[in-house]
Amino acid sequence: MKAVIECATEDECKLSEIELLQSRLSKLLQKKRCLIVLDDVWTEDQDDWDKLRPLFRGGLDGCKIIVTTRSQKIPFMMDFPKSPFYLNGLKDDDCWSLFKHRAFGCGEEEKYPNLTRIGKEIIKKVGGVPLVAKSLGSSVRLKREEKQWLFMRDCGLWEFR
Repeated sequence: MKAVIECATEDECKLSEIELLQSRLSKLLQKKRCLIVLDDVWTEDQDDWDKLRPLFRGGLDGCKIIVTTRSQKIPFMMDFPKSPFYLNGLKDDDCWSLFKHRAFGCGEEEKYPNLTRIGKEIIKKVGGVPLVAKSLGSSVRLKREEKQWLFMRDCGLWEFR
């Protein structure tokens, strides 16, 4: 909330209590049309959502709130959306493109056909989540032994399907 207040006022926000921050932000949003994006939300605590709800009252028609989350529960806790919109994951080819960009240097992919094959097998397990594809690509960037890539492929901790 501090960051939003500072962005809207172009001044440093010295408030620290949640109620004061809410009040200030609510006044800033009052009678204004705005787009609020809450990205990668994780909290499933109803009390947290109850504290935020007053902030989103009082805006003009046309105000929109976008919340991105992996939780199926959050859209229903918020009470705003009439119906949540669920995105599908990326296609394997698109995930592979993200992965290989991180995993290989320029033109290096052709030097390691076995690692390319293993990398494509890894991508089939990430459920189309771009962040996972990029993170896994980064994690094998400096690893050129097959056993290191096979370990990553066979590790089930990050599977999403």
